[in-house]
Amino acid sequence: MKIKFEKKYLISRNDAKILKEEIATSTEKIVILDFSNVIFCSRSFIDELISLIEELKQKKISVKLYGLNDSLQKLFKIVSHQRKEIQKEIIK
Repeated sequence: MKIKFEKKYLISRNDAKILKEEIATSTEKIVILDFSNVIFCSRSFIDELISLIEELKQKKISVKLYGLNDSLQKLFKIVSHQRKEIQKEIIK
């Protein structure tokens, strides 16, 4: 299943929830998310998307990210790192 974002700006958690609903109707085991039209994503959107990706991994569904510009790649890394740091603090 390939999903190409048509919006240039993905700002809210609700954008990720809409994506989740779209994926839920599929039986595919690989989901490709095409960000080539996207200029900006909010931290909230990325945080929600990472949660969705983790949930899909548990269901043995692989998610591939395609067409991320440099700033989106950096933001994904930052949010992922922050989530891991928060998890470490919670476990202590």
